[in-house]
Amino acid sequence: MNLSLLLPATAIQSRSVVSSSFRLFLLAMLLPFLLLIHPASFGQSPSRVGGYTYAGPGTVNTWWIETKDSLIVIDVQRDLPHARQALHKVQAIGKPVRAILITHGHPDHFAGLEVFRQAFPRSDIYASQTTYETIKNDPNGYMPFMKKIPGNETFEHANVPLPNRIFADNQTLSLAGVDIETKELGIGETNGGTAYYLPATRELFTGDVVLNNMQAFFLEEHSAQ
Repeated sequence: MNLSLLLPATAIQSRSVVSSSFRLFLLAMLLPFLLLIHPASFGQSPSRVGGYTYAGPGTVNTWWIETKDSLIVIDVQRDLPHARQALHKVQAIGKPVRAILITHGHPDHFAGLEVFRQAFPRSDIYASQTTYETIKNDPNGYMPFMKKIPGNETFEHANVPLPNRIFADNQTLSLAGVDIETKELGIGETNGGTAYYLPATRELFTGDVVLNNMQAFFLEEHSAQ
């Protein structure tokens, strides 16, 4: 039987108000516990990814992982002009850069470190030991050619900040609430490269290991290895 048919309208309205108030009271009491159980369900998604690139020869990708309070940048462009363009995109988000991850030691992936570190002096630079040594020592002699890139005449190897956070193979980096797994890929187009994987979103950043309609770089002649 529908009891509302036997009750006066004022009584039904009163019950409705009490019921709504009681539900709000229960929600207020339970909300702190629900947030502890599953914070991601309340707008605290761990990250989202953005990127910058450009048309033309020698195209390089700069990626960033946006967390709640900061950004994690992966690779910082091949020359100063493109690094400044990537930086402009990053700054437009309005969050500080917490960390910069470098996939490998070719200068088209780290030449913009000077620009990014000047804009975000508190950011840490992460790389493998192999990538650190390659950036520092330039074993293939690429640095003199960097100044010949149009718009890159002011580039100086001495001004490139070195990575200050060195990680081991298969190490998981926990940055700004995001877990990033590292994997050393060994010798390929360079003497060593790192892939970065986000298990929470199943996103993979491979550097130059995977190319789209582009010739791989064979100058260092590692194919026999």
